Amino acid sequence: MVSAAHEGRFMEFFGAATSCNVQPVSHIVHENEVIELNGQENHKVTNYLNQKIASIMSGPADHKWITSFE
Repeated sequence: MVSAAHEGRFMEFFGAATSCNVQPVSHIVHENEVIELNGQENHKVTNYLNQKIASIMSGPADHKWITSFE
């Protein structure tokens, strides 16, 4: 990961949990080095996953994990 960051190949890093969905990571500390990750505009995967999860949870997306009660 550190070498990927130095080579410009490190694109995005995120964490996920049921309580907070998918959250972007702004920086990583490795030993004495702080690796700054780019701003919110570069969190394309994080944003996509959050939109997809929200759509499944509240509509309009249909998903095999969702059962509608009407």
